[in-house]
This record gives sequence, C-alpha cells and structure tokens, in this order.
Amino acid sequence: MSFWLDMENPTTVSRHVETPVRRGMEEWPREVLGPGDISTGFCRRLRELLVRDPAVRPQGIRLSGRSNNRRENRGRNSPPAGTNAFGTPPPNPVFTPVSWWGHRQTSEALLYCGRRGLHLIRANAAHADRLEHRLLPYSAIGRIERGRVLLHSWIVVEDDAGSVTVEFNTAAEDVLSPLLRHLRRAAFGARFVENGDLLGQSDFRGLDPRIDPKFANYAGECHVSREELITLRYLTEPPPEVRRLVILTRREVIDISERVRSTPARPEYGGVWSYTAV
Repeated sequence: MSFWLDMENPTTVSRHVETPVRRGMEEWPREVLGPGDISTGFCRRLRELLVRDPAVRPQGIRLSGRSNNRRENRGRNSPPAGTNAFGTPPPNPVFTPVSWWGHRQTSEALLYCGRRGLHLIRANAAHADRLEHRLLPYSAIGRIERGRVLLHSWIVVEDDAGSVTVEFNTAAEDVLSPLLRHLRRAAFGARFVENGDLLGQSDFRGLDPRIDPKFANYAGECHVSREELITLRYLTEPPPEVRRLVILTRREVIDISERVRSTPARPEYGGVWSYTAV
C-alpha cells in the first residue's frame, strides 16, 4: 500500500524521478514498488485521477473466490485484511510501458488487484492525456487468456461487460505471473501448492505419451497439482493447423492451443492459455 500512500502525497509528482532501467528494457513490464517504477507522464496523470476519483486506490483485500455463499468465509476464521481466502497477499501492481508491435503502439497501463476485482488504469481512448479506470469484479470474470508469440505476449480478461487486453514484452512475462495466479485464485478458486506436488513435464507425458515435450512444458506452466487434476485430453486434429491440450481440474477448464501452420509473412511460434471456471 505504500505506493498508493506516496501517490496521494501532493509532492509526489513534483519530486518524481523514474527508476533507471537497463538499455533495451525500456518497454518491459515492471513490478511497481514505488512511484519511480512508473513513467513521469503516467505519474502526473495518475495523481490527477486519484484526485478526481479516490476510489481508484485499493482498500483492504479480502477475497473469497467463487462461492454460492459469499459470507461463508467472513466469520471467526476469516483471513486478515490484505489476504484472500487462501491466506496469500495480493501481488504488487504491474506497470506496462509504451511498446510497439509492428506499426502499432500500445498505451501505458497499470494493473493491480483490489478487494473486489482487477483494476486497470490506462489512457482514455478519446482523451490520451487523461487516464481512465476500469474495475473487473472477480465474481464477474468468466475467462482469462494468456498468450505468447515470439516476443509479443498479452493477457485478456473477460467479464460481463466485455473484455480488456494488455500487451507486453515476453522477455518480462514472469512479472505478470503472480497477478495471473491471483486472478485465477480469486475468480475461479484455483489452488496453488508450494510443496512440490505440482505436475511437471514428465508427469503430463506419462498421462498421455502423445504429448510432446513442448506441450508438456506448456501444461507445466499452469501450476496444476495432482490433487486438483481430474482428466486431460490432447487434441491434434481437426483442424490440422491447431493443436490443443484441454485440462480439467476441480475448479478450472484449461485450454492450451498452438498454431502449427502459419504464413511466411507472419510466422507464429508460441501458445495461448485459456482459463475458465468449472
């Protein structure tokens, strides 16, 4: 929360100094630990947005995941403020700088998790000098997509009001991983273990020998535990240009796909991970 307290200080903008980054990493997403981790222009506009709309600042975090009874986790054994129902704190905000993909420029964005959902702040489409804020409630999120093609990565989050897409450089993809796991946990109730019980590449190939090492590695990136897995199905056709691995767990349907045929003008080497609630 120190980042938001700093942003509420009127002198933050006038004293703002960007934290230096190594050459070649200017377009990489970065974890936000303080105002120096966002650009000077974004800092100024974020301060203006906070003045206009104080609700942008996240309050205490207490998430319950999907449940038919939203009050069941709010009794005597409720987790402390700042954690979700599984006792884990929300990840730090992530800032994605301006980047270029071909002839298309993406806008700066700030993503962070609050008590009710995922927050996204970026430039207003009609007024580039003003930031706009959107909240995607965990209870309304129906699908989360993560994609990667060469150095171009993206995430898509869909809720009842539509979807948002944030693009970033694959070289710093791990910066977004904690946020994505938090979203899956809060929106779908996904469970992640830290005791080494996660299924690895050899485990997935043992379940279906047809799965090649690359797809088994893709599956390993989903952090599925043996306890949560119900079944999986490896689909290579039809159509022949797309391969898919569908994993069913107790809480999610995970659909991993990869294009294996592409035109010379736009080769695609990478995968798409799609998560939906069971």
